[in-house]
Amino acid sequence: MKGGFMMPSPVYVNDDWTGLPPGTVVGPGQVIGTNAFATIEDGYTAVDSPGTVIVYPGLYEPAATIVISKNGVTFSGPQANVDPRPAFLSTRTPGSTDEAIVDGRGILGTIFRISANDITINGFEIRNGLSDLIDSPGVLPDKLNPTLSYSIIHQAGDEGTQLRNTVNAVVEYNYVFDTTGDAINICCDSRDGFIQYNEVNDNSSINAAIYVYNADNITIQWNLVQNVLVNDGIKLGSSSAPFDVNRFVGRVLNNVVRDLEQDGITVISRDAVVDGNDVYRSRSTNGAVFVDRNLTNIQITNNCIHDNGVLGDGRETYGVRIGALNNISTNVQVNQNNIFNNIDGGLIFNPIPPQPPPGPLDAENNWWGSPNGPNTMAGQSDSVVGNVDYIPFLTEPGPTCLSQPAITSTNEIIVDNDPGECSAFVSYTISASSSFFPINELTSAGETYTFSPPQDDVTVEEEGVFPVGTTNIPITVTNIDGQTDTITLAITVRDTESPTIICPEDKVVFIETDEAGTVVTYPEPVVSDNCPVVACFCTPASGSFFPVGSTEVTCTAEDIAGRVTTCMFTVTVEQAPPNTLSLNLWLTLNVQVVSDVVLEIQSQPLNNDVSAIPLPNHDIRECINVERVYDWVVFCREINRNFPVSAECNLAIVECENAGQEITIVCEPDPEATIITVLDFLRPFPDRPGVEIVPIRFQIPVQIQYSCNGEQICAFDITVCYVETFVLCYPEGTEIQASVTDVQCFVCRG
Repeated sequence: MKGGFMMPSPVYVNDDWTGLPPGTVVGPGQVIGTNAFATIEDGYTAVDSPGTVIVYPGLYEPAATIVISKNGVTFSGPQANVDPRPAFLSTRTPGSTDEAIVDGRGILGTIFRISANDITINGFEIRNGLSDLIDSPGVLPDKLNPTLSYSIIHQAGDEGTQLRNTVNAVVEYNYVFDTTGDAINICCDSRDGFIQYNEVNDNSSINAAIYVYNADNITIQWNLVQNVLVNDGIKLGSSSAPFDVNRFVGRVLNNVVRDLEQDGITVISRDAVVDGNDVYRSRSTNGAVFVDRNLTNIQITNNCIHDNGVLGDGRETYGVRIGALNNISTNVQVNQNNIFNNIDGGLIFNPIPPQPPPGPLDAENNWWGSPNGPNTMAGQSDSVVGNVDYIPFLTEPGPTCLSQPAITSTNEIIVDNDPGECSAFVSYTISASSSFFPINELTSAGETYTFSPPQDDVTVEEEGVFPVGTTNIPITVTNIDGQTDTITLAITVRDTESPTIICPEDKVVFIETDEAGTVVTYPEPVVSDNCPVVACFCTPASGSFFPVGSTEVTCTAEDIAGRVTTCMFTVTVEQAPPNTLSLNLWLTLNVQVVSDVVLEIQSQPLNNDVSAIPLPNHDIRECINVERVYDWVVFCREINRNFPVSAECNLAIVECENAGQEITIVCEPDPEATIITVLDFLRPFPDRPGVEIVPIRFQIPVQIQYSCNGEQICAFDITVCYVETFVLCYPEGTEIQASVTDVQCFVCRG
């Protein structure tokens, strides 16, 4: 119960029940003769109004036209709401045992005739009739809300379907092919209807595959019309009578119309809108889109009209033709279309005289296949002929052609490098859409994504590490019609980090006094960067001639992004005097005295001239009260002497230093070979009775060795002479003995 009323029960039809006697139970709640029948006619006769006739798969061959005169009856086949269109990957096959096939056997004219309101036929295969396979009579009253959907309709001796005197008729999601007359026709005082989402193939009508005339406000949208063998694809308005010229028959929106013997879309009614269609491969003697008769207020916008005409076929096929012979249409707008690759011309508008020419046709803002606009000479591809205002024109394509998929995401991504890296981690989205044929595949950088079922809009998320610079990623999207769109996604990683550069230390080079300068080599600077450095150079370069004085060297590092960092150091070239050697010796003296009395020792250094030894002017130390003293260390001296270095050794030293290598100097004194000489007898110390001074000379041999980076480059021997005066307090006749117990030397270049 619903609202106090019993809902009508469905009626079931199955050709397998043929011959079963009334009362036979064939299923749960299904009884032959009550609500179960072997024929569609018997099922319809038994159904309530409103009610539903549920038809199982099988072959049904009605003896006569099924005239539907009860309101609100739905015929529901086994494929109800299952898309039958092969171009949209339908799983249905004509003639399959899964279909409820209603066959006219080549005998019946019309198979279904709709003579009531709210009739629905959904999910059948209807075929093989001599006339219109489905129709409604062209008499009053109007038939309200008929719906024909999800059916396969073919082998019609005339129209696949022709609906007359209907209101709000809907013909959708049908596959109609192999019809002698129109595939789908709404006419004869019908109004407010829709022909949508149908696939129409192999039509031989002398009018059009989809034909609407003598009707009002019919929308033809989202249909695929192809392989039209005789005449036009879609015709809006009567081709044989003038009564639609001043009638708003309807609009043609978002259809794909292709492979046509004549026009793709013909308009023969006022106020028509032709928008968003994709029309191609027409061989029309008029135009792929043709506005006929004397019409007004026609809008042709956002269409793709392309690749029409066959070179050398003797026909003159324009992309768009406005008017023919003496017909003049006014207030026609042709805007925002892609009109390209039409062999015989893009657009023609200029009726034959003596008709007065109208004002210029508004054909602004179209894409003519070139950023330079259309051709202006008749007979050329995409030419414009007649009094046409085509300026301004689009310099790149406008709307995406309906049959084509489109990658809608960006084709350029720009990011900065990750800190310290010559790359960046990038995540991005690839989006694509295809408003007519859904997308089933997308490839990006060699990876393929498939979509099952296909989708009108797809999105893929990708990520990766990309190096500094630009990486080009080819992306292709494919729809179920095999049409593709390809872009190259450019991912640019910018290097935002400059290189670092450390110059070598300042360099001093010595040359001979008569030279103006010298060639100087120096170490390369130390360079680092997050990315490889593509250039590093110094000015003046290593190996250049440097004059005497200081020269500033500038070194530059440049990375792959063109970022530059510099540093500087100084090369000084000096005219050096001959090298001298400054020698420091540490001398320890052991003096032996032989005496049984108290001894006082006092020391005083003298110069090397032993001919005149001055007396020291200092106090005498207190005597050391010992009975006998042996091996007494009486002094420790640091002796400094300067010696010239040989020219040969000088040259070796300069060459080593100029090469940036390290000079080391080693001295090797020979204490045992030191000669110690008492220069004179004891002399009295003035004013000090009993105190004597003794001068002693030391001759110390030393070998000097120069090395460059650890390798000896020169050596020579020197002798250091030194005289020391000792003040002694001891008994007369005491024996004096002296020796050098230790010699250390420190050498530096001076």
